[in-house]
Amino acid sequence: MTLIPLAPPPGAGGFRARALDAAYARARATLIPRFDHLDSAALLWPLRAALCRRRLRIADIGAGTGRDAAWLTRTGHRVTAVEPVTALCAHPHLAWSPARLPHLHGVRGPFDLVLISAVWHHLPTADRAPALRRLRGLLGPGGQIWISLRDGPTAPDRPGYGVDPMRLRRQAIGAGLRITDLMPARAQQASGARWRWAVLRTAREF
Repeated sequence: MTLIPLAPPPGAGGFRARALDAAYARARATLIPRFDHLDSAALLWPLRAALCRRRLRIADIGAGTGRDAAWLTRTGHRVTAVEPVTALCAHPHLAWSPARLPHLHGVRGPFDLVLISAVWHHLPTADRAPALRRLRGLLGPGGQIWISLRDGPTAPDRPGYGVDPMRLRRQAIGAGLRITDLMPARAQQASGARWRWAVLRTAREF
C-alpha cells in the first residue's frame, strides 16, 4: 500500500509529471481496456442535472482514453478531450489536446462545464492554486467545474498527493471560485480508495 504524501519535494514537479506520463504509457495495454470497461453513464450520474440542461461546451481535463469524452459527445455535447499521455488516447474521433495542468497551454474556452475526473490527486499541491485560476479563466457564464477527489492509496508507479477539501475551499476562493457541493462519487475501490465530487462555480454568481 502506498501512502499519499502531502507534497512532492521542492523542484520535483516536472520530473514527477514526466515519470507519471511514462508510467501510464507503459501500462497502456492493461489500462485502456480497464478504463474503457467502466460505464461513463454510471460514473457521471451525479452530473445528470447539469448535463440535461442543454448542449454544453465541455472540457474533459485528463481525459485518459477518452471514454467519458466519447460518451458525452454521443449524448450531444461539444467536448474537448485534454490528455498529455497521448499513448492512452483510444478514441481518435474526439477533439484532442495534449495540454496538461496547471497551465493547459493552448486550451481555449469558454466552457459550460469542466470535468476533472481521477486526475486532481496526481497534481502536486503547489500546482493546484494556479490550476484553479487557469480553470476559472476557461469558464463561461454560469459554468461549473466538477473535480473528483481521491482519498486513499495509489499505485506505486503512479503516485498521488493528499487532497484536503478545506484547503481546496481556500484555494478556490483565492481563484474567484466557490465550492457549492461536495458529494460522494463511486463506491470504494478494491484498492481502498474513496471518491468525492467537488462542484465549483464562479464566486460572482453568489
